[in-house]
Amino acid sequence: MSIARPPEPIESARTRDHIPLSATWWVLGGAISALMMVVTIVFLLREVLHSGCSMPPPGSEGAGTWICGDGLSLVQPVVESGAMTIAVAVIGVLVAARLRNDRAARIALTALAVGAVTSMLLWTWDAAARVYETVPVGVHPQHYWFSAVGPAAVVAVPAMVVAVVGALLPGRVARVLLLVGIAGLGVATVLQVGLAASTLLAMGLLASARTRMGRGAS
Repeated sequence: MSIARPPEPIESARTRDHIPLSATWWVLGGAISALMMVVTIVFLLREVLHSGCSMPPPGSEGAGTWICGDGLSLVQPVVESGAMTIAVAVIGVLVAARLRNDRAARIALTALAVGAVTSMLLWTWDAAARVYETVPVGVHPQHYWFSAVGPAAVVAVPAMVVAVVGALLPGRVARVLLLVGIAGLGVATVLQVGLAASTLLAMGLLASARTRMGRGAS
């Protein structure tokens, strides 16, 4: 008398509980934190980088004082930064919640994090060049970027490189490298809070990538 073997579980039954829910929550948490800090970009652009501002020439009325526009010049950076944050967050949630291959998910989430921070650094670099008319004698517009954003960039760029390496590796080393990347972006946020709209989102994306180191990792 032979004992019938139970049927093999179908693939969907084996994988339906594979993706951790925390992967999605980390992305959402980073996005919400970033949106709460998006207004800081206005202070960075206007008061620190003086983007779109001008300084009257020496000897004229108002010399030595920055004159910046109001209205749309205040709202536009918030809208642009907020829209980018929402767009990246939506893609990140879809990747974190739906992409079953762990390695592919880690790489995609890390790429989104790198893209968010890199685009913010390039955006502020370009904004620093848009100082209208005059600047103090002997000062190049990008001087403001180097003094205000440079220290944060020096920390953020290596942190992103470490995170990319971590996303490509399996096992415990990858977990440590992704954690180092998250910590580095946290330091960059402290050094320049005006970057928070990108760095906080990126930290959430990297934390989500770190959760995708489970049994299904390839």
